[in-house]
Amino acid sequence: MLAWYIARPTTVALFNPHKGKFNVTAKGGLVEDVHVDWIITRPYLFLVVLNLFGLAFGAWRMVYGPPEEVMTVIISLVWVAYNMTILGGAVAVSVEAKQVRQSHRVEIALPAAILRADGFHYACTLRDYSDGGVGIEMHADGLLKEGDKGSLLLNRGPQEYAFPFEVTRAFGTKIGLKMVNLSTQQHIDFIQCTFARADTWALWQDSFPEDKPMESLGDVLALGFRGYLRMADYAPPLIRGVFVAFTSAIAWCVSFIPRYVGPPPAFVPTEQA
Repeated sequence: MLAWYIARPTTVALFNPHKGKFNVTAKGGLVEDVHVDWIITRPYLFLVVLNLFGLAFGAWRMVYGPPEEVMTVIISLVWVAYNMTILGGAVAVSVEAKQVRQSHRVEIALPAAILRADGFHYACTLRDYSDGGVGIEMHADGLLKEGDKGSLLLNRGPQEYAFPFEVTRAFGTKIGLKMVNLSTQQHIDFIQCTFARADTWALWQDSFPEDKPMESLGDVLALGFRGYLRMADYAPPLIRGVFVAFTSAIAWCVSFIPRYVGPPPAFVPTEQA
């Protein structure tokens, strides 16, 4: 998706590394509503239109072109379909999803403890964390409710640290905590107990599923198709009609692919009265 935009500055930097300049992108922004970034997707929409013309012209050549060129046209149409799939994935990326968190969460499973303001102490499991909050799982329901305050106890080696929190959400044993009133040193200690732990990233890497190329190919194809569906949802009425017709044609073609539905249920004769 970014290749169109980074090609020029990277080429300039290749021949003259001191000519370019570095811009820091904004971090921690919120996205209130789902929308399409029409500015960043303009070059890809242009390529989509070109490939649509290619499909139309290929169909015309299949009917009215020389018969000896049919196989060549079919091969060209396959490549155009491949281009459309990749472009669909690029278009799908331009759909900005709603972002309601200031910081991204890292999923993990680490032992922790909760010290409530009334002095009660409970063991828990740290399920995810970010720069300003964590998600924990209690061993019993109803131990914390929204608005409760206390301290999150985390270990880093033999040292134990306490970080003040406020409960922002509670769904059974799933609790969301917001770190509040952290001093500079407490913030440093919190980062060291979460992001800076070597075992944290080792466990995080172990959680990745094994790579399956065929499933990945299917995911790419599905992403490309969803990209056009999303564009149809947010496009102007005229363009929306074109996308709807295109995606409907693809869905109609896909419907002819055989599907495995499993063996029929075994017949078990009922006892006669």
